[in-house]
Amino acid sequence: MHLAMMTAGSSPDSRSKRSVRLIGNARLATLAMALCLASAAATGQATPPPTGAQPTPPQAASPLPATVTYALKGGAVVIKAGGAIGTGQEAVFDLSLVKCVVASDAGLPEPPAANPQEAVGTSMGPLTGRTFKLRLVRIGTASFADVPAIVGDMAQHLSPSGAGDLPRVWIGLGALGSPIVRLDPSRSELAVLPAAGIVGKVERVPVKQLQGRIGLEVTAGTAPPCSMVVSSTSSATVLPAGVVAALKLKPVQELAVAVPGSRPGVARVYEVPELRIGKHKFAKVTAVTFIPPLPGLPAGVGVVGTDLLQRVRSTWVPAEGYVYMERLPDPK
Repeated sequence: MHLAMMTAGSSPDSRSKRSVRLIGNARLATLAMALCLASAAATGQATPPPTGAQPTPPQAASPLPATVTYALKGGAVVIKAGGAIGTGQEAVFDLSLVKCVVASDAGLPEPPAANPQEAVGTSMGPLTGRTFKLRLVRIGTASFADVPAIVGDMAQHLSPSGAGDLPRVWIGLGALGSPIVRLDPSRSELAVLPAAGIVGKVERVPVKQLQGRIGLEVTAGTAPPCSMVVSSTSSATVLPAGVVAALKLKPVQELAVAVPGSRPGVARVYEVPELRIGKHKFAKVTAVTFIPPLPGLPAGVGVVGTDLLQRVRSTWVPAEGYVYMERLPDPK
């Protein structure tokens, strides 16, 4: 399990156990992984972007489109990449990460001691590492040069007890500049696209910037709209507590969790009758809340996980500030 680790057995509130059905062991382990990744995806770079002249972001080399298959591991989109990180290297592809994070045991040379250290924020607190640039990152036939990265063990950061099943390399979309990226769950494909018109029966949905991360406006039932960080590293959709209160939702499951730096708490699982993103409607969405709230998740902000991303073909165009969404049949 990652980040949010199951406690010895029960919720801190024994009365809750009598009214809420506890998750079975297999389901609990799977959900715990998802919840941990969700919480890790909740916050962005803590430092605001500097003003003035900006460095030229890396640009994808032709030929495009470049397409690779992906697999979901604990809710995270995992691809095989190449370049400086090695050929066929498994890597998590994170839509909201602003840098790449590479573990020291991934086989890359240690960056010079003179290189400064920077922090990438997560709900577990800042992950700090020495900065360097990946000379080349390949995703299929697309190549990105001088990609900003830090040395850090994201798996260990998410779970001090160890998370050996997670890749040692995390590729952030924000680190690649502003490429057009499509996630196609119907084919389990991630594609880097040329700057051309988007075709198909799609809707253009504005993208928000939430502390440097990609976010969307989401509406749950009759509750007021709320902002949600988009995470391609979590299967769990996280609802703000205010949305749960507005809809008067009752939890259907409960998981005792312990987040380092916070007192033992509870993850409560809900079935939301409907979520809306733009004109797209998603019925019977499984979502969670944390009590106490995740310390790094801003008040009133939730997380859109891969459970929802698997229901749309999404094309992310950061330079325009939009995502183009095409509804897919709900997974069975």
